[in-house]
Parts: sequence; structure tokens; C-alpha cells
Amino acid sequence: MTVLVILLLFFLSLYIAYRVYLSFFRRDPFLGIEYSVQTDRTERLAGESFRFSQTVTNRRGRDIACLKLETALPGGLAFLLPDGQGGEREVSHVESVFCLPAGASVTRSWFVVCRARGNFTFGDTLLMREDALGRVNLTRRATQGGGYAHIRVLPRPEKRLEQLALTEVFSGSYQTSVGLTPDPTLIRGVREYTVRDPFNRIHFKASAKLGRLVVRECEQLQNDIYNILLNMQSRVMEPHGGTEITRPDHIEDCIAVCASLVDSAAAVNTPISLIANIPTDEGELFRSAEFCGQDDLLAAYRMLAELPMAMSMPTEQMLDRILEDPALYARGNHLLVVSAYLDRRMLNFADAMREQGIRVIFFITTSYQNEGDIPEWVQAYMRYPDGSFEEVHRDRTA
Repeated sequence: MTVLVILLLFFLSLYIAYRVYLSFFRRDPFLGIEYSVQTDRTERLAGESFRFSQTVTNRRGRDIACLKLETALPGGLAFLLPDGQGGEREVSHVESVFCLPAGASVTRSWFVVCRARGNFTFGDTLLMREDALGRVNLTRRATQGGGYAHIRVLPRPEKRLEQLALTEVFSGSYQTSVGLTPDPTLIRGVREYTVRDPFNRIHFKASAKLGRLVVRECEQLQNDIYNILLNMQSRVMEPHGGTEITRPDHIEDCIAVCASLVDSAAAVNTPISLIANIPTDEGELFRSAEFCGQDDLLAAYRMLAELPMAMSMPTEQMLDRILEDPALYARGNHLLVVSAYLDRRMLNFADAMREQGIRVIFFITTSYQNEGDIPEWVQAYMRYPDGSFEEVHRDRTA
């Protein structure tokens, strides 16, 4: 009987000690735990990777035997983990277990690949602790000192379109008496040499004939202005009043084409801007600033990265809005229409713009939902299943 009483008192004391421990454990199990995230890049192109680091610091006066972190990435980003066969696999979330002595700090790093453009915030991390017996689990969302870390993923240009855009699209240059870049193939005569003229401009044959130094006088070349019209409608018929994007992947392809056109325009110093039927505060069509040259290229990519996956009005309404005032949306009389499809309404739009002297060029990212009868005068480039962009009326079997 005495032994039984002693055992009973022993287990009762253990239970009381465990309940006291739980009361302290539940009070604030995450007190003194600091969490932060760092990235080695703030901007990357889609398809590139960066280093993602998590740091946990124990500021409390005693050790933490087991602290678990469960981290989920925003859609469009993925952790790169070894697959055990010499390759890599992509996962959307990972778990980490930390053992933190008092005052210690531990950092764990991962490689993250960017699968989609956009602005991403790293804030979906849970801290989890268990009691000594593993029967009580407590969870809290991790808060980061100094605010949440961000990364901007820029759209990757459509490389198969690059040469086509450079050689066949941006050909709207015109001559003017003033400009910055002389074209030696456009010689309009000679004039007297001055000390400000470079030696390579001297016309030696004419100088010998005239008996004095003369230089070639050239026309000046100035690039025209182009406008990209991005159609956010992904299918010919969108449900729910025509403002729901049912195929975001089609629109992402269109944005990649826009990035390639901007890149090609920058290579030849052609001013270019973007128009799109995305929501704006004024309820009108979105119009970006004008970008020109390599100095503006990064700003243009950032603008494309931040475009929302949302549509403000159907395609027909957007085209009608442009036809009300073509000069407002087609400065320079060049409009590059980027769309997932090409229908009869868009062809009629191109015809109406042509009557007003505005050149319309279509870039279509699908080859299966388009108007079957495309007139010969329409300049359109289509991306085929093999990824190549070719002119619609070009013989693909040649």
C-alpha cells in the first residue's frame, strides 16, 4: 500500500510539473525569436534563379530544442531541391527544423527559380513548436523585422521574335533636316571643311578637284514613334461579360512578345509606348510613358512586370475607343497589336486605321483560334506550335 501511495504521489507530481510547464510554454512560446528573409537579388528575369535565405535568432535566455519553419512561396516561384538522381525538382513549399542555443542565430539558404513575371512578397512562413512530449503544437505566422522581402520578376523577351522585329517591323524611319545620327549613304552634297568636322567626313576626291577641303553633307535620320496595343482578352469569346481572363497563360505569352518588341525598339533607338485594356483609375485605356533606347529598357521591363492580370473592357470596346481618336493612341502612325487571337473585328479595325494612314501590324501568340480568311494586305505574324514567329501569308513549306 505504501508503494502504491508513493507511485501515485510521484505521477501526480509529474503531472503537476507538466501542467506548470505547459502553462509557461503556452504563455508565449515564440518570445525572443526573430525571423528575417534575405535575397541576393531584387530583380530577375523569368526563368532565372536567386538565393533565398532564412535567418532565425534566439534572443531568449534558454535553448530552443526544436523550432520548425514551414515556408510556402507565392505562385510563380518554386524551390529547387535535389531529386536524388543528380537533377533537380521544383516544390512550392519546404520545411526546416532548427535547434537554437540561447543567443544563437542560424541561416538556411535555398535556390528559388522564377517561373512567372510579377512582384512577389515572401511572407507566408509559419513558426511551429511542440511541447516536450510532442502532444501540444503551437503555430504562429512569422513576422519579419524591417518589413517583408520582395523580388520583382521581369518578363523574358520572346527571343524567336527578336530578329524578325529588328529587321521587318521597325522600318518607319524618315529623313529630316535635323537629327543626331548622320547616315553616310544619304549624301546630299559637300560643304567647306571646318575644324569641328571629323577627318573621316572629308571627301578627298571632291577636295582634290576643288582645291580646298570639303566634307560630305548627309541627311539626318530620325526614328519614328511606335505604339504597342496589348489585348488582355485571351479568347474570342470570354465569359461573364467579357472581362474575365480565362487563359492567363495566353496573356503571359503576349506580355513576353511585348518585352521582345520593346527590346528590339531599344536596340534601334525607336521610341515606343504601351496601350492596354487593363483597369485604370480613370476608367480609360492604360497608356504607359514613352520609352526610347537602352537607358529606358529596364523601366519598360518593370512596367511590363507590374501589369495586372485583369481586363477592363472587351476587345471590341477597346478598338472602338481607339477609332474615336486614332491620333491619341497611334502617335507616329504605327500600331503593333499583340493578341492571343485575330478575329474579323480586329481585321476591320486594321482596315479602318489603314484608311487614316495608320500602319497596323499584328503579333498573334496562338494559331488555332484565328480568322480563317486573312486578307493579303494584312501584315500579321503568328506563333506556330514549334515556337517560331512567321508572317501569316508566308509559305511555311518553302
